[in-house]
Amino acid sequence: MSRQPLRGRRRGLLLMVCLFLLLASGRMDSGDANAELASSMNLVETRSLGTNTPYADKLIQSLFVQAPNGRYYEAHDPGNALLMTPAAFGGVISSAGLSHVLGSENSSRAVRVRMLTAKTLAALIETAFSAVSCFYLFLLFGLFYKSRTALTLTGLFVFASLYTAYFRSAWDVLPACNSVIVLLYCSARLVLAPRVRASETFPVALWFGIACMFRFSLAPFLAIGVVILLWGIRKRTSASAILVAVCGAIAMLIPTLIFNAIRTGSSLRSPSTLPQFQYQTGLTGSLREGMFGLLLSPNRGLLEFSPLLLLLILLPWYWKLMPAGVKALLAAYLPSTFLYYLMISKLRNWGAAGWGPRYLMPVLPILFLGAGAIAHRLWSESRIRRFLLVSLCFIAFLLSLPTLLVNHSNASLQYPDAFDGTAPYPIQQIAVWKNLLAGFQGQTVQARPNLGADEMSRLAIVFPDLLIARAYRVLAGRSKLGAQVLLVIYLSLLGCTAYLVWSSLAEFHSLDPLQDDADDHVVRDIRRQAGALQIP
Repeated sequence: MSRQPLRGRRRGLLLMVCLFLLLASGRMDSGDANAELASSMNLVETRSLGTNTPYADKLIQSLFVQAPNGRYYEAHDPGNALLMTPAAFGGVISSAGLSHVLGSENSSRAVRVRMLTAKTLAALIETAFSAVSCFYLFLLFGLFYKSRTALTLTGLFVFASLYTAYFRSAWDVLPACNSVIVLLYCSARLVLAPRVRASETFPVALWFGIACMFRFSLAPFLAIGVVILLWGIRKRTSASAILVAVCGAIAMLIPTLIFNAIRTGSSLRSPSTLPQFQYQTGLTGSLREGMFGLLLSPNRGLLEFSPLLLLLILLPWYWKLMPAGVKALLAAYLPSTFLYYLMISKLRNWGAAGWGPRYLMPVLPILFLGAGAIAHRLWSESRIRRFLLVSLCFIAFLLSLPTLLVNHSNASLQYPDAFDGTAPYPIQQIAVWKNLLAGFQGQTVQARPNLGADEMSRLAIVFPDLLIARAYRVLAGRSKLGAQVLLVIYLSLLGCTAYLVWSSLAEFHSLDPLQDDADDHVVRDIRRQAGALQIP
């Protein structure tokens, strides 16, 4: 492996991680994520995901179910609770250290520090996971296009789509979306390999299982996609490779199946299907209303929050012009996405709280893969089409821009109908833009109803909605010099990240995207057969 491509890859990963962490809000942005963190705290403190006593916090307790064994367990799938376990451990360590220094009389302060530390670390862990996943999205596009193009398409996904509002904080749907990104990359390597071996099928099975640990409802739909994918390459796939994929997928599903059995008595029944959640996840909604609302609702539709997906309308006309590998991925996973979309449309509360249609986040990377491929073709055509494409990208960026600086959850909750899928106008967009303008004018951002008056609660509405802004506010009340030093460090890191972006664009201009793994047998064979695969 040559040093220059390896350095370029490491620089790309460093760029993603630095950029994402500098933009992180450090917030637990949903009740679901807070309940999953509570489960992580149980695991660290009691070595069990369950608890014998109900929680005093009514919101947290409403997201726990009482299992047949009498214990209470968090209703979501175990992936996020496991992902947040290091954060819970960090919170326990910080609390123990503070109690040791201040003594037992300050136990209430130690508890506050424990939760603040755990929540901040959990949010940062999910943001870091997002950064690594988006690096794999860059590598995915890099298998088919020049590295500059791959970086541009990845940037559009991060800053001009539904994803923008989610990667900066902790959400229950975010890790599943990130896992699907890596699954797509592993699937692309599988499709492009001239001879499919177990070393190519196992990563697909692994990330299929990981995605299902975060979102068990994805299992049947992603399984359909993987089966279609393997069927398409059956002639160059050995029986041992198929066996490894099947066994690997089953092995990755076993922990979730066991956890389901503990909580509901049936390994195939998720707690989200229990009666206490039927008001939200019951499949009793109107399919027609859900299908329209998830895509076209003025207030909740996917195309409002990710207008670049409008390019998918052109898919039939640009299908033949796409790289063969992209077509293979879309042929496998688009049917899965459509079936998943139908299931979400049937949910009673398909417009659940969140920025846009939150439940479609796990399949957003699949849709964006198709939109990105079409955008690449449009860019290489007439000036008029290029101008229209740039205009669409600019609109998409503007619609996502406020969520980089504003706590969109706080802004939305200021309006009672913010999550109404039948609202005739974009309430959420209006809410975040009002908060953004108020912040730029130096006004105090309006707090949502029922927000606590304590200092920790007020930190949720700090403008801009960045972790550094919250740390600056806390530090400024204690040491103005320390706050200024923190600001200088942050601005310096921003400058270094900007340099990484500039240098990466300059370096990628001269790199062959298929030479990143010069010693890898898969990429060697890909390069040898690139003409047959029509890879530009």
